Amino acid sequence: MGIYATEDSLSSVELFADGTCNLYQAFLSSIPHGTWSLNQDVLTLTFFENTTYTFLTDGSTLIYQGSEPASKIIEKNTVFSYSGPPTRQSSLDNSSSVSETAEFPSITFFDGTEAAEFPSMTFFDGTEAAGKTYVFTETYTMMIPKDADEISRLSAPTLNLDPENSYFSFSYDLLSSYWPTGPYVIEDNVLTATTYDGRYQYVFSIIDDSTLQFCQEESSSVKLIDERLGVSITDGATFKKVLFPQVIPE
Repeated sequence: MGIYATEDSLSSVELFADGTCNLYQAFLSSIPHGTWSLNQDVLTLTFFENTTYTFLTDGSTLIYQGSEPASKIIEKNTVFSYSGPPTRQSSLDNSSSVSETAEFPSITFFDGTEAAEFPSMTFFDGTEAAGKTYVFTETYTMMIPKDADEISRLSAPTLNLDPENSYFSFSYDLLSSYWPTGPYVIEDNVLTATTYDGRYQYVFSIIDDSTLQFCQEESSSVKLIDERLGVSITDGATFKKVLFPQVIPE
């Protein structure tokens, strides 16, 4: 358990005691959450759509061996060295210490990087903002072709929801410096999410308890800055709820 990072700090893995994990990569706007298992000295990380990453480990280092589908981002035998304990008990835990708030607080991401003049919210790390803590306990990821490249799979558009406070975050463009967050409402099986500054609106039809369908006509533009990087959202795109079952490490 703990945080393991590459020498250049562009990639890191965080392993939690409950068998969940996070994978951080500097250029990705989303953070894949998954589960990990250990079989002797072989560590396997499993993410959405059964994407797996395999490492050899001696406890202090992880040596990347490969992934399924094959990775074009991390080279084989890349070393991830232990850099410290995990930041919290679980990838879904919000028990870590909170940050001080201001009128326009910054956000502290998992790796400690701060983004100034950003709307307030929490990504499972307990960060308090504007007197309110938002914990996104429901995640919907857009379904993409199984043969999509690695960047597309890891950066698939994702909608995070905090049902208790009716607050959302929406990630769909790697190159955008604007991260849509704000309140949402549900009426007549339609989820309408409006950004905190009132500039953008995103509408989804609720198909069932685990499926949303994007409604382009009622939504703001989701055109990518560069269509070569990322996955374009089309009208009627299906978003499925992602579940991260607990795995008891061997």
